[in-house]
Amino acid sequence: MQRQERIIAIVTIVLYLVLILVAVFVWGAYSNWFTTDFEFIYLKSGNTRLLQNQTYNFGNVRLNVHQFGLKKGYSVKIVTALDTNFSYTVDGADMEYALELAGKDVTNAFDIDFDDDGFVLHGRDFYTEDLLAKVYPDSDTHLVSQNVIMYYKMTVTDVAGEHSFVLSFTTLVHALDIEVKPGQIVF
Repeated sequence: MQRQERIIAIVTIVLYLVLILVAVFVWGAYSNWFTTDFEFIYLKSGNTRLLQNQTYNFGNVRLNVHQFGLKKGYSVKIVTALDTNFSYTVDGADMEYALELAGKDVTNAFDIDFDDDGFVLHGRDFYTEDLLAKVYPDSDTHLVSQNVIMYYKMTVTDVAGEHSFVLSFTTLVHALDIEVKPGQIVF
């Protein structure tokens, strides 16, 4: 009898250790390995985990949605940034971004391919002029201000509407490298 009790005690201890390790692993995975608070929903781009309330520069990007719990499903909402202002015209009428478009839901202006694990946001070469053309599809729009960098806020919410992940992004692709060949420089 003593041998069976010892085996049961060892198996019980091993099971408790396995449960503790699983709990630590799950907590670590959903807290970015203990660098952030536990997040019930988060996004990854490739192997890079995105951080909430950070600003990213997206072209065409695949974002994988990771959720804690048994219910799977999500929604995506993209709104224009509130802290930007510029001038534009619609059919010749002067408009101000801060009065007309700031905080507006523009999700439908983006080309997004959804699947169960995430979505592809097609944002390469999606400039401010492209947004104006999609928001005012039957109008003639022109950007008056120059060098406008358009920022957006994306909110990904779980199917129950209880948890969300928020980040800011821009789709303007900046020139990072300019290569000049010495034989082609003319003064």
